[in-house]
Amino acid sequence: MKTKHTPGPWAVYENKGSTRLRIMSDAVPYDVATMNHAGSEEAEAANAALVAAAPQLLASLQSLVNTLEAAWSEKQLTAPRFIQCQLGTEVRHAIAAIAKAEGRA
Repeated sequence: MKTKHTPGPWAVYENKGSTRLRIMSDAVPYDVATMNHAGSEEAEAANAALVAAAPQLLASLQSLVNTLEAAWSEKQLTAPRFIQCQLGTEVRHAIAAIAKAEGRA
């Protein structure tokens, strides 16, 4: 599926003359988001870092799910059954998170 969000990578920049941090894409010359103080500067910086990592987190999760699904379909996953069941649950959670990130849930 083609992504609809602003392409990554995203990075955090200080917004000079303001108390907000800016999250900007390297691919486009505008803000993806701005972060206000969330109780403390430390929380603001942590939130900004998490948001800036979103494109990379999404791509990594998609890749992981695709790899696991391919291994299952090709019968290459030889873990004990209980581990496969637990992985199946986690993959369903990952698929739900991907759908949410892509605006499909």
